[in-house]
Amino acid sequence: RRCGIERVHYVSTDEVYGHTEAGTFDERSPSRPRNPYAAGKAGGEAVLHAYGASYGLKVTITNACNTYGPRQALDRLIPRLIVRAILGKSLPVYGDGQHIREWLHVDDHVAAILEVLDKGAPGGTYCVGSGERVSNLSIAQQIAEHVGLGQDGIELVEDRRGHDRRYAVDSSRLQELGWRPGQGFDAGLIETVKWYLDNRIWWEHFVRTVGGNV
Repeated sequence: RRCGIERVHYVSTDEVYGHTEAGTFDERSPSRPRNPYAAGKAGGEAVLHAYGASYGLKVTITNACNTYGPRQALDRLIPRLIVRAILGKSLPVYGDGQHIREWLHVDDHVAAILEVLDKGAPGGTYCVGSGERVSNLSIAQQIAEHVGLGQDGIELVEDRRGHDRRYAVDSSRLQELGWRPGQGFDAGLIETVKWYLDNRIWWEHFVRTVGGNV
């Protein structure tokens, strides 16, 4: 504000809405975060709205579903499973593997943010989703198949704390601006697996420098 910046966009998450066994969340859904990460994101949203109301800052927010694609950090589910599969390690999946997430390719996520920056209403919030919801176990199975690792390499491990069962959002409001997801999940996952196979030198650097905990 002191620097005279008039426009701020905040990239948030669908996790601020909590989880749902059925149906979808949208911009009118209450904020009910169930883990510290989501609570922090919800707090950031509140600060942004406060600055908009108090100082006239032009703000927008996107609440996006899980993002995947090339160059993603190895602590995320999809790149971690891909790299472990390439290395011939087991693919750990939390709980029974039936936790559902909605997946959005990084190119579509970037396009959504640009659409909101260009056309979004000041103070507006927009859910960003692909409509493609997949279980974690199914993702591990697909990665194992694409890399050539047997299905017996998948390992169900103890569930983590605060692990929400299902996320799903309705991105109708964003689509009214003209945005549409362009990458289907099945094709996008194959492309992402290929990227990690072709760019081993990239992720090996992080395995070495971060300590190899993949």
